[in-house]
Amino acid sequence: EELRQRQSEFVGNAAHELRTPLTSIRGFAELLAEDDFADPATSRHCAAVIEKESARMERLITGLLELAHLDSRDMRQKIEKEPVEAGRIVTAAADALAGKAQKKSQQLNVRIETDAKLLAREDLFQEIIQNLLDNAVKYTPEGGKIAVSCEEKDSIIEIEVQDNGIGIAPEHLPYIFDRFYRVDKARARQSGGNGIGLSLVKFLVKLFEGKISVESEVGKGTRFIVRFPEIS
Repeated sequence: EELRQRQSEFVGNAAHELRTPLTSIRGFAELLAEDDFADPATSRHCAAVIEKESARMERLITGLLELAHLDSRDMRQKIEKEPVEAGRIVTAAADALAGKAQKKSQQLNVRIETDAKLLAREDLFQEIIQNLLDNAVKYTPEGGKIAVSCEEKDSIIEIEVQDNGIGIAPEHLPYIFDRFYRVDKARARQSGGNGIGLSLVKFLVKLFEGKISVESEVGKGTRFIVRFPEIS
C-alpha cells in the first residue's frame, strides 16, 4: 500500500513539475504572438522566461532519464567500476562548484586527509559530490559557509558536506531522498531545484556499496555524511 501510494505521488508530482513550466512557456509564447514582436522589451522578456522555463524542464527530464537509465538492472551490470581516489574527485567536484559559490560570496572550504580509493565509476562518483555541494550552495544564504572533507576511518572513506544554510526540519528528513520531494517547493523552484538530485545521490551511493546519512537543524545548517568501503 505504501509503495502504491509513493508511485501515485510520483506520477502526480512529475505531471505537476512538467505542467508548471509548460504553462509559463505557453503563456509567454501566446503573448509574443499577440504582440507580434512589436515591443522589443516585451519580446526580450518573453524570450528570457521561455528560455529559463525550458531549461528547467530539460534539467528535470535529464534527471528522470538518468535515474531510469541507472535503475535498469542490465545497465547497472554494465557499469564498469574501477579504483577511484576519493580525495581527488572531491577536490574536482568542489572546483566545479567554486564559481557558483563565489557568486553568492560563500566560503567553500575543502579538506582532504586521505588518498584512499573506493570501487566506483569516476564520473558518477563525482556526480554524487557535486549534487551535494550544489544543494549546499542553493540553500545557503549569501556570505554563508560550506565545507567538504574527505578522510579515512577504519578502512571506511568518509566524506562530509556541511553548510550553515536554512536547514531541514526533523519531519522532512526521512523523505528528502524521495523523488520530487522538496522541503520548501516555492524556495526550491526559485533556486532551480526539482527534487531529483538527492534521489540520484542515494541511488549512486548504494550502487557503489556506500551509505548516506543526514543531520540538520532549521536555521543552522545541514550535514551530509557519505561512507564507502576503502579498497586496498
